[in-house]
Amino acid sequence: MTAVDDRFWSKVYKYGVGGCWYWLAGLSIDGYGRFSIGHTTVKAHRYAYEALGSPIPDGLQLDHLCRVRHYVNPAHLEPVTGRTNVLRGPDVPGARSQDPVPGRSRVHDREHVSLPQRAAGLPHLHPKKKGSGGPVMTATDRDKYRLLTTLAVLLVASIAAVVSYIHVAALAIRYGQPPVAAYLLPISVDGLVATSSSWSSSPSTCPAGQPRRGFY
Repeated sequence: MTAVDDRFWSKVYKYGVGGCWYWLAGLSIDGYGRFSIGHTTVKAHRYAYEALGSPIPDGLQLDHLCRVRHYVNPAHLEPVTGRTNVLRGPDVPGARSQDPVPGRSRVHDREHVSLPQRAAGLPHLHPKKKGSGGPVMTATDRDKYRLLTTLAVLLVASIAAVVSYIHVAALAIRYGQPPVAAYLLPISVDGLVATSSSWSSSPSTCPAGQPRRGFY
């Protein structure tokens, strides 16, 4: 085994779900593992396949039987024609009937997440599958992001409200307003802003097909 081989296999985790081997290094924009050899970059799954003594026949592509592009176990790769590779994609009608191993495209689909994401405690992004537009999040992950975003917005808004209240109250007192009026002024101003914002963002109650005019 060469030094290049040693470097390659140090980036592979061979104990994945369903016998999958996870590529732990960089990925290309279309989801394939990338491995650099000098000034050349090759696809990790092709390198793994040929490194274990299986040359890829001319004119054929390697199809990921597990449907995850950055996995590199040669046992889950099959040389096929470009047409067959496309027909086996999940977005092609009848694609499941093209699977050489029935059900393998669905093997532990929810467990197919990258180890670096698990180690970092990040929400799990499912790797890109054939024909998809890119990595996608599960519904649970989207809910987590939505909750975190909402909490962050509420935190920033709360800080801004407190700072604004103190500033406006201090200005009111400085310009001779009674204490009660000075402390109520920020609330009235912010209340008007919140009310107008709420109204402007609410759906129109105009009759269907009629333009919105004035207040409803």
